[in-house]
Amino acid sequence: MKHLFGALLGGVTAAAFAQRLLSGSSRLVIDVSSSEEFSAEHIPGARSLPLEQLEQQASSTIPDPATPLALYCRTGERARLAAARLRSLGYTQIENIGGMREAMQRLHQLL
Repeated sequence: MKHLFGALLGGVTAAAFAQRLLSGSSRLVIDVSSSEEFSAEHIPGARSLPLEQLEQQASSTIPDPATPLALYCRTGERARLAAARLRSLGYTQIENIGGMREAMQRLHQLL
């Protein structure tokens, strides 16, 4: 995993990326992959909210529906589904940043 992050982030370490991601950003990065996939690999600083638990755990994980959200999963498909479900629950600032590789590149551009 360390090699993947270094390659995707132009040599930035995963720890440095996580620190930059979490400091001063109001965007909440949510991984909607399964718990097992999250345990195996995830973006540093991301929170796990598996798609199959989304409706039950959204309000406790994301209490403010105006919180800016960046959703991703392994391939991007579950993130697309999660975005639609969250919108139906009243969340308003949702961005699907795709699969793991695309998400890492997109978040790196936002920093």
